[in-house]
Amino acid sequence: MVPHKTIGQYFAQCAFGCINDGLNDDRPGARNICDSALRYLGENCPSAQSLMLDEISVLYVSEPWRLKMTDMLKTALKYSHHKLFQTVGVRHQGNLPFSFFDWIKEWLTKLSGADRAEKYRTWIPLLIQGYPSMTEILSIIRTMSCLTGGAALSSTWARDVARRCIARFPEVTKKPTISDGELIMSAVIDLDEAWPEKFALLVSIFNRFPKADATAFLLAILSRLKTQAAAAHLSISATIELYRSLSLRFVNTERRLSDIITTGKTRSKTRSRPMVPWIQSTRDLKDDAKLIYQMGMTVTPEALVQFACDLNDISTNTVNSIQPFIQEIIAQCHSFSAEDMQELWMPFLYQLITALLSRPVVLHMSSYQQLTRELIDHLVEKVIGPPPQASDFNQTRRVACSCSDCKDLNQFLQYASQGVRRYPLASARRHHLEQQIDSARIPCSQDTVETELGRTLVVTKRYTLEVRKWNER
Repeated sequence: MVPHKTIGQYFAQCAFGCINDGLNDDRPGARNICDSALRYLGENCPSAQSLMLDEISVLYVSEPWRLKMTDMLKTALKYSHHKLFQTVGVRHQGNLPFSFFDWIKEWLTKLSGADRAEKYRTWIPLLIQGYPSMTEILSIIRTMSCLTGGAALSSTWARDVARRCIARFPEVTKKPTISDGELIMSAVIDLDEAWPEKFALLVSIFNRFPKADATAFLLAILSRLKTQAAAAHLSISATIELYRSLSLRFVNTERRLSDIITTGKTRSKTRSRPMVPWIQSTRDLKDDAKLIYQMGMTVTPEALVQFACDLNDISTNTVNSIQPFIQEIIAQCHSFSAEDMQELWMPFLYQLITALLSRPVVLHMSSYQQLTRELIDHLVEKVIGPPPQASDFNQTRRVACSCSDCKDLNQFLQYASQGVRRYPLASARRHHLEQQIDSARIPCSQDTVETELGRTLVVTKRYTLEVRKWNER
C-alpha cells in the first residue's frame, strides 16, 4: 500500500530509482513509465503529479546520471514545472546540446503568445546562462531571439539575456578565454544602460576573476575597451577613468604572475593530460582543438607590452599608472620559471623597451632600471647560470707518454688560454693519443673530422665546451 500523499514520490522512484548502471538512461522504458505516470496523475490526482515532478528534481540533484538531461527539460516544459526545469537547466555546465534549442524553438511556436513570452522571460535564460563560453552564449541568444516577436522586442530580449549571462559568467566559468573577454566588452558597450551601470558591471567582472588563469581574458577586455569606447563615442575622460579602475584591479597580490598561462605551459598540459571524454569544458574536442582552447587562455609578450603601453599613455604628472604594474613584476620575478623567463618575460622586456622608446618615457628612471636588472639577474640564475670557472675542471692532468705527439698534447693541456688543438695525424698516431687521453682521464672531448689535411683528431678541453654552451644560452 502506498499512502496517497507519497504516491508522486513512489512513481518517480519506480521510473528512475531502479537505474543503477551508471550511465544516462537512453532506453525508452524509464521515459515511458515516467510519461505514463505523469499522465495518470494529471488525470486522477494533479497535486500528486506536481509532487512526482518535485521528486524527479531531487533525484536529478543527487544522482544526475540516472536521468537524461534533455528528457527532463522537455518533461518540465510539457508540464510547466519550473522547479524541475531550473534544477536541470542551471546544472548542464555547457553539456546541453545545441540541437535542443532547435527543438525548443519548434515547441515554442505551438504556445500562445502569453505563454511563449513567459517562457522567454523566465525559462529560456536559465539554459543560456549555464554555458561557459561567451561564443556559445551569444550564438544561442541570436538563434532564439528571432522568435520573440518584432525587431525591437527581439533586441531588448537579447540584450537583457546577454546582461544576465555576463553578470553570472564568473560563477559559470573559472577559466575564461581571450574570445570571452572580447565578446563581453563588446556586449557591455552595446547594453542599453547608463554608463555608471556598465562601469559597475565591468568592475564586478574584474573583481571576481582575481587568479592568474584569467589574465589573458582580462587583458583582452582592456585591449578591446579602447576601440569599443571610441566606436560608442564615449568620452576620453570616461574611458581613462574606467581603464585606470580596471587596471588597478588587474594588478593584485592574489594574481601570481608565475601562474600565468604561457605557450609552453599550454603544450605541456595538453601533452600530459589524458583524453577524458566527459571533461565538461572541452567535452567533444580532439587533441588539436583542445590545444586551441587552451591557447585562448595564453598570455603573450605582446599583450603584456600593449597593457604596459596603455598604462603609460594614461599616466599623468600626478598619477603614474604603469608604476604599480612594473613594481608587481619586480616583486614577483623571483618566482618565474626558466621556461616563462624565456617565453614570456624576457621577450616582454625587449619589446617593452622598444615600444617605450617611441614614447616620451624616461627609460633611465629607477623603476625601469630595476625591472631590467631584476629580470636579467633572474634569467642568469634560472636559465643561463653562472659562467663556468676553470677551477671547476681538473687542468693539471697530463699523459704519461713522452713521445712527440704526447709532449705536444701535454703542452696544450698546460696552457689555460688554449681550448682546442687539432692533430692531422695518421690513424695509428691518432688512436695512440685517444688511448692516452682516456687512460689519464683528461677532461677533453675527442672528435675525428675530415679536413683539407685529411682525417684530423680535434681535442677540446671540457672547460672550453662548457664556456661555449654557456655563451650560446
